[in-house]
Amino acid sequence: MLSFSLVLFRYLARNFLKWFFIVAFAVMTIIILVDLSELLRKSASKPDINFKILFQILIFKFPSLIQRVLPFITFFSSILTFWMLNRSHELTIIRTAGVSIWQTLSPLIIVSLLIGGIDLMLVNPISSKMMLRYGQLDDYYFHGKKESLTVSETGLWIREAKKDQQLIFHMKHVNLEKKLFKGIVITIYDQKNQFIESISATSGLLNKGQLHLENVWKVVPERLPEKYQNLSFGTTISLETIKNTGAAPVSVSFWDLRTTAHLLEASGISGLKYILYWHALLSRWGWLGAMVVLAASCSLRPIRQQGTVYLLAIGAIVAFLLYFLRDITYALGASGKLPIVLSAWLPFAISMVTGITLLLYSEDG
Repeated sequence: MLSFSLVLFRYLARNFLKWFFIVAFAVMTIIILVDLSELLRKSASKPDINFKILFQILIFKFPSLIQRVLPFITFFSSILTFWMLNRSHELTIIRTAGVSIWQTLSPLIIVSLLIGGIDLMLVNPISSKMMLRYGQLDDYYFHGKKESLTVSETGLWIREAKKDQQLIFHMKHVNLEKKLFKGIVITIYDQKNQFIESISATSGLLNKGQLHLENVWKVVPERLPEKYQNLSFGTTISLETIKNTGAAPVSVSFWDLRTTAHLLEASGISGLKYILYWHALLSRWGWLGAMVVLAASCSLRPIRQQGTVYLLAIGAIVAFLLYFLRDITYALGASGKLPIVLSAWLPFAISMVTGITLLLYSEDG
């Protein structure tokens, strides 16, 4: 019985992997065509963007798109696996041999969780770096943004590009509510990266494109440092830049999300969206297994019984509703209107409960 179980396990796992790669290839083709058409539409009014740039943007974004739809690739792969086993009556033979439904599901669940683990531990760090580069290219070519923000243990680092200068802002602490910055150092370079001057201040207040500095020291090469009680400094950086220009959670590796959140909190900026995304990635891992259970509840009924197509349609509708629920709960969690853990794990819990309930209702045991 043990050898039979191992053979059966390999057979079911191999069938699932076959359909997984087929569905993944079909989905990847659709994503490439849809995203490429969207990029072509966006670049129609921008003659300086050639196809090579568009292809780079598409390649950098592509892994993140695949990761986003991974649960649904798993769902439809599972449905096709069970459907084919049903059509060939192999599933009936397996059940007649005394194999329970949960034993039948275990190879698919284990393989899906292994795929999710590889995605989370290995693919995600690579995808996050590619997504960071995608964000830079998209901002530069389609939105004209030239500011970038980096968070480190020493505070916030912001780069501002002007026509003939490069400005590096270093701020030890930020109070977004009061628009107040502390421990400011502004270093200015020319386009050839030659140092022009440095401005340091104990604090600064941002208001309408002006950074009003207090207790200022200005250092220029070959001149004595100058001290100012107050100094206004023009800048294109805004509070929205500080809130939103920093790396999006999808651009940060799973392994670095919690660290980034803590650094932001220490600098005075909320790190909630990074913690939320960390939980969302973990819940997506478990969601792959839940999708197998949900797919089984819709496709394990023998073909001779009435309502099989109806159950498949219901299952697909439920899967897409859960997809939209995930987006809704994530948005509520990001806005602080729903607890982080609840917003990230609720879709997984509902998927699992729904799948198990439907499976118990349609099966004998």
